Amino acid sequence: MSTWAAALVAAAAIGFTYFFCVRPMMRGRGHCGMSGGASREQQRGVTKREIADLREDLRILRAQEQLRRQAPPSADG
Repeated sequence: MSTWAAALVAAAAIGFTYFFCVRPMMRGRGHCGMSGGASREQQRGVTKREIADLREDLRILRAQEQLRRQAPPSADG
């Protein structure tokens, strides 16, 4: 690829980033236009669901560990 073509691709990438991410954030929308347009409330809801799912996974893992420690040793070793 020639130097001019590479420079043109880089300039286009910078332009798209500015118009679809930087400019909307400066206008107070608060999110990148390429991120799907989820509002802050929607993002918070997703984050809260993910945290709840991770806490549930952690609870299950702790319960399994507790059961494993309480189980008598098997005859197989």
